[in-house]
Amino acid sequence: MEECLRKKKPVLPENSEQELIEGLINELEDAQRGFFNQYYEDMLHHLSYSGKARCKHDTEDITIETFYRAFRDIKRFRAKSSLRTWLFRIADHAAVDFYRSPKNRYSAASLEENTHISPPTTYLSSEQGFSDPTSEILEKEKQEKIQECLQQLSEQHRMVITLRLFDGCSVKETAQIMGKTEGAIKMLFFRAWGKLTKIIKEHPYFIDYQIRNKIGGSLQ
Repeated sequence: MEECLRKKKPVLPENSEQELIEGLINELEDAQRGFFNQYYEDMLHHLSYSGKARCKHDTEDITIETFYRAFRDIKRFRAKSSLRTWLFRIADHAAVDFYRSPKNRYSAASLEENTHISPPTTYLSSEQGFSDPTSEILEKEKQEKIQECLQQLSEQHRMVITLRLFDGCSVKETAQIMGKTEGAIKMLFFRAWGKLTKIIKEHPYFIDYQIRNKIGGSLQ
């Protein structure tokens, strides 16, 4: 199942990232546009899967705030982590501040509390380029059920799964974002993965899914 969930994220060459940082510090429009385009979808997905944002509307607002803070604070970036790792930390703080604000305490989430943000097919699918609309619908349904399972984990467990599998962060990057040692992250992931696997295997949808498809490989 891990291969089905894991996202492979291309990494910018070190010199390209340094050039990007310099462009951002100098407030070059091309650098800001490139930075935004490179990481916008990552931030949406991270906030959605980690549960930091409560609904789609909030996810978009927090993502925009994340980039605003990044552009504002780029001169304080010390390159002790990658830009992407730094941006994840900003997103997490932005989400906390967003819901602390009185105007957002009762956000659109109260109207959408039973609505899940649909994850993108490229994150959870081991197959690409569906041409059959029925297959796409079934795949989307499976993804939504996996997200339901994720929401049953504790915040720490959900975060480590999100960072390692969906965001494609290394153990080192995950440790930097969560403020833990690499050893602690490995143990946390081990426990979180065991709990998620158990939840998925016991979920009625996936029990029926295996019966219908006469397979267990993708979930074992």
